[in-house]
Amino acid sequence: MPNQTQPNDSRAWTRGDLVLLVVTTSVCVLVVLDANMVALSLPSISRDFGTAFDQLEWVISAYLITFTSCMLPAGGFADRFGRRTVLLSGLVVFTVASIGCGTAHSPTTLDAWRAVQGIGAAFQLTSALSIIGNAFTGTSLASKAWAIWGTCIGLTTCLAPIIGGVFTDVFGWRSIFLINGPLGIVIFALVRSIVPDSRSATRRPLDIAGSLLFACSLGVLIWALISANGAGWLARPTLIKWGVAFVSFVVFLLVEQRRAHAMVDLKLFRSGVFNAGVIGMFGYAASAQVLLTLFPLYLQVWFNVSPLHGGLMMLPFAALMLLGPSIGSHIGRGRSVHFLLCIGFVIVLIGNLAASAVATSGHYWPVAIAMCVIGLGGGILNGTTVQAIMEVAPKERAAMASGLASATRFAGIVMSIGVLGAVMSQRAHLFFSDRVADTGIRPDILTTFINRVLSGDAEHTSGLLPDAIHASMLLAARTASAVGFADALLVSGAVSLLSCLAIVVLTRRARVARSAQPI
Repeated sequence: MPNQTQPNDSRAWTRGDLVLLVVTTSVCVLVVLDANMVALSLPSISRDFGTAFDQLEWVISAYLITFTSCMLPAGGFADRFGRRTVLLSGLVVFTVASIGCGTAHSPTTLDAWRAVQGIGAAFQLTSALSIIGNAFTGTSLASKAWAIWGTCIGLTTCLAPIIGGVFTDVFGWRSIFLINGPLGIVIFALVRSIVPDSRSATRRPLDIAGSLLFACSLGVLIWALISANGAGWLARPTLIKWGVAFVSFVVFLLVEQRRAHAMVDLKLFRSGVFNAGVIGMFGYAASAQVLLTLFPLYLQVWFNVSPLHGGLMMLPFAALMLLGPSIGSHIGRGRSVHFLLCIGFVIVLIGNLAASAVATSGHYWPVAIAMCVIGLGGGILNGTTVQAIMEVAPKERAAMASGLASATRFAGIVMSIGVLGAVMSQRAHLFFSDRVADTGIRPDILTTFINRVLSGDAEHTSGLLPDAIHASMLLAARTASAVGFADALLVSGAVSLLSCLAIVVLTRRARVARSAQPI
């Protein structure tokens, strides 16, 4: 086994290092694989349960809310109670919850198990990363270990849509969750027999209050975003949710400010350069990474293809995400990390605008080219955003900054799913209503019809409308879904533009402040 306390580069890479790295990386691969397969199965879940579009959003959001909320406290648990112990506990929770998802009998049950699955995923992923960071401490060892880890995660992200499509097409959507059962058992046995336990020498108290307040604020905010489209953005229930989310977040900030061992050190945000990195991470998640979830649904609905076909159609996006970091390293050679962030956001902006322009064209190749552009920009941003945060964080706050980076990433994804999902749904409903205003069909039937099409359940719409107009109405509904997605891409592009401008302003102010200091 590798020595976990040796800080220098003198130790050679051994077979034990590779075995430890493969086992711990497999834990991370399991989480990434599951997260990226679910998007392909959403239309199949909708057909099985007859769910509306806003209910589909909860299949993703329930997982991301608990996952994001637990990322920061999970690191403290691992350091305090043992990294392997917490990893194994998280793996048990994740595996049991996955089986629960695969056997769920209703949308509510599925969403509940997805929330539990997110908790397990956060604890096992954070612990696995902490084990790798503590096992490979020398510069050369760490560089090699993280390079191998990054390659495995990149390949998983690239292959997940295809794997998810195959399982959904051949065995049904439940299989993408049930497969985690045997995989989880095998990985559990390997971790238990191969990975040594370790913990931090400093036992920091756990910030339970901060964790609960952050989870409450994020959860209620996403609840408000998803439900606002049906209840109304200024309706009383929606306003109450906005208020609860805001008050919870303010109280969270007050608690963190007064705690000696806070989950988040708010002093880090006094640095404009650090804030630029956080904004970069949030913007990347909200304008590029979130599209890995939304594009599969658009492709299956608009092009009327199977999950497997939809997964194959995602390859241009995923492949360029994989190549983006190496391309970015050449573009940014000799430049600051913030320059590369801005380049990435400009590329993502161009890709979003291009994808929006061709979203209703009915031809795949223009969409594929636009996905390549978005994937390239996203790949450049993927590693750069982490670097932008970590290189300015104090070394004694490295673990906290790493957890904050991950929490920011997934908070950006889950919030943008709520916002972009609302834009897609609202715009699609308006477009469809305008096209079918003179049909004489009851509004509630038309609403049910468009909701089923938006969620990928077009095959269960045949009994809702007369056969004579069903085909034309189905085309109108699919066109409406593409129009809604095109508008969501415009919002996503606006996020990338604003992120770029914010980074420019913050880094320029930081440079001016440094130059004004007396020598």
